[in-house]
Amino acid sequence: MRASIALFVFTTMTPIQRYGLKRLMLRLPSWRAAFEQNSDDPVFVDICEAYELVWSVLDFLITSGRPEATDRIEEYRELAASLESDALMIAKDCGWS
Repeated sequence: MRASIALFVFTTMTPIQRYGLKRLMLRLPSWRAAFEQNSDDPVFVDICEAYELVWSVLDFLITSGRPEATDRIEEYRELAASLESDALMIAKDCGWS
């Protein structure tokens, strides 16, 4: 029953939100279950979307090889870390530790 609920919620997310969720799960594997449980929380879903967008830009900047991208890369890495912290805070607020 739980899997079907998670599947239903997971299918209501946009592709970008799902990619962000998957990326968070890969980055923080011990929190996968907590992230899945929160996949129906609109704030958490927004964090997933923002996380994917940040990493899309980061991937572009890193592969561009431009020296002037170095400062931007650091800014986006900090933003990604901040979003990871936000995702963890939501998971912890729901009783996961």
